[in-house]
Amino acid sequence: MKKTVVILMTACVLFCLSPQLMGKVWVIEIKVLQEPPGRFYIDMGEKYAFAVPPGDTIRWTCDSAFEIIFDQKTPFETMALSTRAIEKRLNAQAPLLQMYKYTVNVPRDDIKLTLDPVIIVKPPRG
Repeated sequence: MKKTVVILMTACVLFCLSPQLMGKVWVIEIKVLQEPPGRFYIDMGEKYAFAVPPGDTIRWTCDSAFEIIFDQKTPFETMALSTRAIEKRLNAQAPLLQMYKYTVNVPRDDIKLTLDPVIIVKPPRG
């Protein structure tokens, strides 16, 4: 009886903690928009800086081919890579309260569109 109770209690505690143990996936959509006289620009919405806790994954998506280039050595691991989606996971041992600048490059006709947002590593909740 005691073993059953201990096993049941352990399972309940692990089940309650499991959402906190799994990282969230942040989806960042990169849009290439055009102003009237043929001028293209990158639009990532109103938010350019993302605060992400360690262990989470960031997925960039775009309707056209693009690349993500970080300015310095980063604690990100590339998980999935294609011409229209890039996914990177932040290491669980990433230094907290660090800012990582990256560049989004989208080739368009004869030009390369660029945008320089940042990702900030924040402490996990709780």
